[in-house]
Amino acid sequence: MGIQPPAASIQPPATLAAGNRGGDGFEVMRRNRWIRAQRP
Repeated sequence: MGIQPPAASIQPPATLAAGNRGGDGFEVMRRNRWIRAQRP
């Protein structure tokens, strides 16, 4: 997973397990951050 924004860890596990509705935005942010980190 590598770099994780603090907001993702603050999220309660219940929301993550329930289908991650509000977390979807975080998933996109995490992906973009990860992709950006891979670029030189």
